[in-house]
Amino acid sequence: MLQPAWEDEPSLVIGEVRRFLTSETPDPEIEQKRIAEEATALAKRRLAQLRGRPEDQARLEEALLVARQAGPLSEEHNYWLDRMLITRERQFVLRVANRLVKMSVISQPKDIFFLYIDEVAELVLRPQDARAKITARQKTLAEWKRLRAPPHLGKRHQPEDAGLSARQAGVEDHEVNVLRGESASLGVARGHARIVLTREDFQRVKPGDIMVCHETNPTWVPVFSVAGGLVTDEGGVLSHAAVIAREFGLPAVVGVKEATLRLRDDQLVEVDGSSGRVRIIEENFEKQSA
Repeated sequence: MLQPAWEDEPSLVIGEVRRFLTSETPDPEIEQKRIAEEATALAKRRLAQLRGRPEDQARLEEALLVARQAGPLSEEHNYWLDRMLITRERQFVLRVANRLVKMSVISQPKDIFFLYIDEVAELVLRPQDARAKITARQKTLAEWKRLRAPPHLGKRHQPEDAGLSARQAGVEDHEVNVLRGESASLGVARGHARIVLTREDFQRVKPGDIMVCHETNPTWVPVFSVAGGLVTDEGGVLSHAAVIAREFGLPAVVGVKEATLRLRDDQLVEVDGSSGRVRIIEENFEKQSA
């Protein structure tokens, strides 16, 4: 279903602004300056390690230049192209939906998202009651949501390259209460897990919470300024969640299989963005609940 824009549902952005103003989150400009200084210092250290290797230094400097120039384009592209086009498309679709509601074809505007494009065109030209069809599809969707996909399809490949990461090689972490994923943003954060599946869950994230979600997109960026850490089901080191977490200096582990199912709300967890591990601190959580 296409996501509503701020102009369609201003409560979304108003709620985020209110939460930011009433929480003890760091000043964005101060945080931006701090992270920029850390990035500059890190680049200098890496270049110093290549002293005496001018060709490698030149390659690293070129890579840094390209990354700094291209990095901002990702969010700009997502906002001005992807999100803008989707917003306009959604507004047009809902105008058609309102027409179908008036013709008693569907019950409410959002029902149109359960129809195919050719079906919508046919119903506009030759109106007929489609409510039973929509109800059946809503039931099917609910059934599909309850299913869990298998970890892999077909015969599982066993890499022979010992240099592959443990996650790539399919090695499970047998340490008690530890989930493993990809190291996405350095640092260690401890806080209560907050399962975030939709934008409606944003308001549930409190300062310092560990946000646990499937993945993120530009709409989720405001929550990064509130959360204390991030864990995702999907993605790698170049995913949107990983890139934005690094920009915010937020410890993050991505690609943790079924994290949204294996973790629960208010569970005390520790995110180690350096090792790619998420540790469940059951003892502390139980003591706090007692």
